[in-house]
Amino acid sequence: FWIFMYLITPFTYLISRLSIAGLADASVSCAQNELLRVSLPLNPSSTCFDYLENYIKFTGGYVNNNAEHERECFYCPVLDSNMVLSSKGIGRRQEGWRNVRIFANYVLVNFLGVFALYWAMLQRGGYLSKKS
Repeated sequence: FWIFMYLITPFTYLISRLSIAGLADASVSCAQNELLRVSLPLNPSSTCFDYLENYIKFTGGYVNNNAEHERECFYCPVLDSNMVLSSKGIGRRQEGWRNVRIFANYVLVNFLGVFALYWAMLQRGGYLSKKS
């Protein structure tokens, strides 16, 4: 039921479009307390990037290596804002104009519905014609 309500609500599409317009394609840098610490194995020839390379290719993000910590890697799981938007169910930039059309159609249908109901009440001789 709630999935249906989420999809039928026009504000879903409005917020999605505004989020895409304002936040898409922006670079993200993690604060120090948001970085994940990963300990390197005892192999001395291994670097942070070599150790996390396959993981980064699969999940994204970047290594923020600090020269003070030779045996620890600092990993940020977010590379850009598109990763955050997609994790929240907000799509790609191409879906933005689709969402504008859905929202505009919703407004148009409601606008026309008001006048159709008004016309139906006038034709029926309902509430508006009884002024005694």
